[in-house]
Amino acid sequence: MQVYVSNREIEQIAEGLVHVACGKPPPKRIDIDAVAAYLGLTVRYEKFAESDQDKIGFTSDGKSALTVFRNGQKQRIIFPKETIVLDSFLRYPCESSRRRFTLAHEISHILINRADPTHTAPCFNRVYDKGKECLHEDQSYFWNIH
Repeated sequence: MQVYVSNREIEQIAEGLVHVACGKPPPKRIDIDAVAAYLGLTVRYEKFAESDQDKIGFTSDGKSALTVFRNGQKQRIIFPKETIVLDSFLRYPCESSRRRFTLAHEISHILINRADPTHTAPCFNRVYDKGKECLHEDQSYFWNIH
């Protein structure tokens, strides 16, 4: 069964989530880390070693491996379900906006999966660039970012 949610419903859910996670009235700058914490999510930072170097964010399904560098070696790691993994370069202060965007994007995958538990494939977020697509790994849907 597919679940269809209108843009207005998504906005209402997001507003409610921000209200309970960050307070009301909402702050001018949403604390996306507080939203992740409110949802009970684990956020990890790893140096990605995927063949597609545009991948910068990953939402784990608990079954699919992510290739990362650890101790100078490529390793395929299976993270627990609903773990968000962000590429470690996003910790640099100059990447703050991209980190916040990527974290919010990955949180949205988890919320979609919670709304429709039959939709649980792992998700990647690629570098935001005109003409790039953010593909679900099973390619069942995508967002074209033009």
